[in-house]
Amino acid sequence: MALYETLARHYIDDIKAQRLPAGSRLPALRTMAKQHQVSMTTATKAYDYLQQTGWIYAQPQSGYFVANQIEATSFPSLDIKSIEQRDPKRFAPLNGYNPASALFSPLGTSMISPELQPSVALQRSIKRVTQRAGKHLFQYPETQGDKGLRSALAEHFRHNNLAFSAADFVITNGCIDAVRLAIESVTKEGDTIAISSPCFSGLLDLLSTLSRKVIEIPIHDNGLDLDHLETLLQQGLIKASLFSTSNMNPTGMTLPVEQKQALATLAAKYKTPMIEDDVYFELSHQKQQTLPAKYWDKEGFVIWCGSFSKTLAAGLRLGWCVPGRYLTPYLNQHALS
Repeated sequence: MALYETLARHYIDDIKAQRLPAGSRLPALRTMAKQHQVSMTTATKAYDYLQQTGWIYAQPQSGYFVANQIEATSFPSLDIKSIEQRDPKRFAPLNGYNPASALFSPLGTSMISPELQPSVALQRSIKRVTQRAGKHLFQYPETQGDKGLRSALAEHFRHNNLAFSAADFVITNGCIDAVRLAIESVTKEGDTIAISSPCFSGLLDLLSTLSRKVIEIPIHDNGLDLDHLETLLQQGLIKASLFSTSNMNPTGMTLPVEQKQALATLAAKYKTPMIEDDVYFELSHQKQQTLPAKYWDKEGFVIWCGSFSKTLAAGLRLGWCVPGRYLTPYLNQHALS
């Protein structure tokens, strides 16, 4: 263990034992370095480590303070693994799972505060694009969407070690539209789709509207119950699956790498499409971007959906999809919308 980690562990032990309660002020960097007879570099690394792991926080021009600690909780476990094909319409609240109302607080909707968005820069960029577009602004784009945008997406994801070409993408009207088209491309009314339990309420509304049935796959502390999912695949009880895999709403969980890889493997093994709703893909607090299940999809059974709504501007209603082997039926559905 590095010296800075040993030093950080000293403070973590004091915080855990409540010898340093929440809100306590920690020594200044120079004071801490002198007390422990370490270099300023080591002291800085120790405090950086404590901040990154959530034990302390820095307040500009005031110093470092002990953060409030949230007690670890466990997901409730389902003792009985249900194989009942449920109609989400039967269990929907009166106004749907995710109602829109002036009196409704949208706790199920993830949005970045407009004050934190690059609104001025975005407005200038839109102005430049419209000026350069000329007559093309008044023409329909290709069925897959503007090639320039698709090329920009491919370049963007290459920075995250995801290798796609412009031809792999289809531009959609937001992520929920991308997911809708995926559902309609690989299933029909009355078919059953595996979903996580819990899952985003908006997906339940979508499945209700499309008259699809669902079977719930429980989420535990270590992620999805993949054994239960494979049982359903073996028995042919589902036509597709629909999962979020990173920064999931409402649990906040990101599935472990092993589970994401396993989802892609199961989709290929049973030749059953998996729709990956990855709208929260880029909202991680980690320095290293997580990879989607699509990364391990070598045979095209994972349909990867996302949008710019959570990272750029929700009002643009711009989304995208990488349909894999389902590109042709996906484009057929897209042409009808």
